[in-house]
Amino acid sequence: MMNTIIDFWQMIWNTNANIIVSLYGDEKSQSDVPDFWPLANQIMNCGSFIVCLTNEYFEYEYIYRDFLLRSVEENIKLEVKLISCTYWPETCSPIKTSFNLINTIKNLNSIGPIVVHDFFGGHRAATFCALYTMNEQIENEGILNVYELAKFYYLKRPGIWRHHGDLLFLYRCAEILFREYKLSNYDHRC
Repeated sequence: MMNTIIDFWQMIWNTNANIIVSLYGDEKSQSDVPDFWPLANQIMNCGSFIVCLTNEYFEYEYIYRDFLLRSVEENIKLEVKLISCTYWPETCSPIKTSFNLINTIKNLNSIGPIVVHDFFGGHRAATFCALYTMNEQIENEGILNVYELAKFYYLKRPGIWRHHGDLLFLYRCAEILFREYKLSNYDHRC
């Protein structure tokens, strides 16, 4: 993993992604899982640009880290926010907790793509992305096809869904989203 850190930041720089969502649980406490960012007062040289940690703070269940990526040769910079979530819910967790992080990310108003990662296999990242997409589809279109969405993610990364409970979780989340969508539309008509 250490040999891909600069590649990771190069991807952030090339895509102009200003939000990174890091989903992890107990595995982050393991010593063989290194941080992929520079510490305070350190500069990570990535060739054509540098990465600096400018701020780090804790708020509720999230750790926020602000970074400045700055070109070495030109006057170009990119401000990036990394949100680390240490509790990303599993399928047995209360569904509402899944949307707390999604709403937090939506409120940050990304100017580019949002990069989402977890440490083992991408299951948490896929669930987050599916829920984020479901939320957007319901808000913007008022429709949703959970099966097609889950299939899309599966075709991009076979094995991403570990068992049928993962898909059932998406359907339960969709049910809650639709209920809230209908209530909010009903409230606007009154």
